[in-house]
Amino acid sequence: MPKSKLAGDLKITGEVTSIGDVELDGVIEGNITVRKLETSKDAKIKGTIKGEKVIVGGHLEGTIDADKIELSSTTNVDGEITGASLSMDEEAYFRGTSKRSSSKND
Repeated sequence: MPKSKLAGDLKITGEVTSIGDVELDGVIEGNITVRKLETSKDAKIKGTIKGEKVIVGGHLEGTIDADKIELSSTTNVDGEITGASLSMDEEAYFRGTSKRSSSKND
């Protein structure tokens, strides 16, 4: 499966779609649909993320809808999370709501 890396000096306004994995260090204002998304501590997203697996290390203002969601210690999420599995590091910041859903792969 292909993997795309969006560097820290990159800012995207609009839709981001990939059938593969995406590693984000930059800024996205818009909706993201991917198989797997992993963001660094410097990444910033304002919008909606949809995917199978989402690992957030940076700032998110918006929503996540994924089978598996991980919030790392550097995470700052303000929004709504829907997923079959949610794990959070102790230092992660999350303000909003979370709702458990059945896995999309069931």
